[in-house]
Amino acid sequence: MANMAGADEIESLRVELAEIGRSIRSSFHRHTSSFRSGSSRYEPDRDGEGHDTNAEYALQWAEIERLPTVKRIRSTLLDDGDESMTEKGKRVVDVTKLGAMERHLMIEKLIKHIENDNLKLLKKIRRRIDRVGMELPTIEVRYEGLKVEAECEIVEGKALPTLWNTAKRVLSELVKLTGAKTREAKISILNDVSGIIKPGRLTLLLGPPGCGKTTLLKALSGNLENNLKCSGEISYNGHRLDEFVPQKTSAYISQYDLHIAEMTVRETVDFSARCQGVGSRTEIMMEVSKREKEAGIIPDTEVDAYMKAISVEGLERSLQTDYILKILGLDICAETLIGDVMRRGISGGQKKRLTTAEMIVGPTKALFMDEITNGLDNTQQSVFTVVGAIYGAVLFLGINNCSSAIRNLETERNVMYRERFAGMYSATAYALGQVVTEIPYLFIQAAEFVIITYPMIGFYASTYKVFWALYSMFTSLLTYNYLAMFLISITPNFMVASILQSIFYVNFNLFSGFLIPETEVPRWWIWLYYITPTSWTLNGFFSSQYENIHEEIIVFGESTTASKFLEDYFGFHHDRLAVTAVVQIAFPIALALMFAFFVGKLNFQRR
Repeated sequence: MANMAGADEIESLRVELAEIGRSIRSSFHRHTSSFRSGSSRYEPDRDGEGHDTNAEYALQWAEIERLPTVKRIRSTLLDDGDESMTEKGKRVVDVTKLGAMERHLMIEKLIKHIENDNLKLLKKIRRRIDRVGMELPTIEVRYEGLKVEAECEIVEGKALPTLWNTAKRVLSELVKLTGAKTREAKISILNDVSGIIKPGRLTLLLGPPGCGKTTLLKALSGNLENNLKCSGEISYNGHRLDEFVPQKTSAYISQYDLHIAEMTVRETVDFSARCQGVGSRTEIMMEVSKREKEAGIIPDTEVDAYMKAISVEGLERSLQTDYILKILGLDICAETLIGDVMRRGISGGQKKRLTTAEMIVGPTKALFMDEITNGLDNTQQSVFTVVGAIYGAVLFLGINNCSSAIRNLETERNVMYRERFAGMYSATAYALGQVVTEIPYLFIQAAEFVIITYPMIGFYASTYKVFWALYSMFTSLLTYNYLAMFLISITPNFMVASILQSIFYVNFNLFSGFLIPETEVPRWWIWLYYITPTSWTLNGFFSSQYENIHEEIIVFGESTTASKFLEDYFGFHHDRLAVTAVVQIAFPIALALMFAFFVGKLNFQRR
C-alpha cells in the first residue's frame, strides 16, 4: 500500500512538473516576443550598459522566481568568469557563498572608475526602487532650543603640572571625599540652538575653533558625554531621542583616528560591518523582490547581485566591505596592518578614511562627520618629515666629522712634514694610510646610524633597501672626512681651513635638494646642485627606498604615489639609481686623490 501511494505521488509530481514546464515555455515565448517588440518588462539601464535577455537567461531567472522568499533574496545570476561569454555564461549563485575573489571581481566590474561608476551604480539602484513604487526610509533631524552646559571646578592659580599644584589637587580630592563642597562654575557650550537637517542633503557646519561644533554633532547623534547637561528637543522624524536608540539610526564619525594597530584594514571594516548588521536592507530587498515578481520585472543582474549580497545578515566577509574599501581608496591597503607609533602601518590619510569606513559600512541613515578632511594631507607632511630627518642627519654627522677632523689633521700633517723630510716615508704613503684608516671607522659609524634610525623611522624591511641606505650614508661620511683632508692639504693652518669649510657647508646645505628641490633650482644655478654631495646622498637614499612603493598618498590636495611624488617634487629618479651610486662613490675618491696630490706638492711647514 505504501508502494502504491509512493507511485501515485511520483506520478502526481511528474504531472505538476510538466505543467510547470509548459507554463515556463509559454512565459518564455511571451517574454521573448515582447522583448523583440520593444514592450518588455525588462528595462535595461538608459546609460547603454543594459543588454537583452535571451532564452537561457529567462529560464534561469524563472528558476530563481520559483524559489521560496528566503532563498530567492539570496540567489542571483553571475557571470561564469569567462569574459568572452555572453549572457549564456551566467549561472545561479548563492550570494552567501561568494568567495574573496568573486567579491573582488564583482566590485571591480561594478566600479572601475570610482567617481563615475559609483554614481552610475547608485542611480541604477534608485531606478530599481522607483520602478516598483517603493520609497527608501529617510531621516529628518530637528533640534529646537538646544542648550549644552558643562560643570567645571574653579582652580586657584595656574594649573601647571608642578609639585605644589599636584599636592593641592590631591588635597582637594581628599576634601571632596568628606562631602565638602568645592567651588564650581557652569560653562555654556551651546545656547538656544535650533535648526533642521533635511534628508538626502549634505549639510556643512562651519565655525571657528572652540565654538561647539563637535558638541552639536555629538548631541544630534545621541553620543553626548554624560557629564554634560543637555536641554531642548532633538527629534528624528518627529520621535525624540529617548523613544528609540539613535545609535542604530545615526552615526557620529570622530575626528580622532583610533584603531587597533594589530588588525588589518579589511578586518577592521568587516568587524564593524558584523557589529552594525544590515539594518532594514533585508526587508527592503524582500519587498523589492516581491513587487518585481508580481509585476514580472526582470532586474539588472549586476544591481540585483550587489543589493542581495549586502542585505544578508551575519556574514563574516561582506561584499559591502569590498565596496566601501573601493570607493574610499582603501582597497590598495586592505591587507595592511593599521599600525601605530611602534609598528609601521597605513598612512595618516588612510587612517582618516578608515575611520569613515568603519561607520558608513553599516546601515545608518544619518552621518555626523566631525572634521573628516583634517589629516588627509598627513602623508604629505610625513614624507617631508622623513626626508627632512635624513637631510638633517646627513648634514649633522658630516659637518661634525669634518670639523672635528680638521684640527687633528693639521697636527698630523705637520708631523708628516718633519718625518718626510727625515726620509721616513713619502707623502703618498702618508696619504694612503690616512685614507684607508678612515674606512673601517666610518663604516661602523654608518652601520650604527642605519641600525638605530632605520626601524625608528619605519623604513621598509628589505635587504636591498637597507644596503642602499648603508651605502648612501657610508659614502656621505667618507666625502665629509676626505673633504677635511683636502682642505687641510691646501691651507696653511686650521683657521684658514675652517673658514674655507664654512663655504662648502653653505653650498651643501642650500643645494642639498631639500630646502630648494631640484625642480625649483634656477637653471643657471643647477650645476651647484649637481656638484653637491648631499643632494646625491638624499637622491640615492630615497630613490632606493621608495622606487617600488605605489602606496597612494595625498599631496597638495591630490592623490599620487610616494615614488611619483619624490620624482616630481624632489627630482629623485629611481631609474637613475646606478648613476647616483657611481657619483656618490666618485666624490670621496676624487677628494682622496686631491688630498694625496696636494699634500705631496704643497709644504706649509715653517722653517
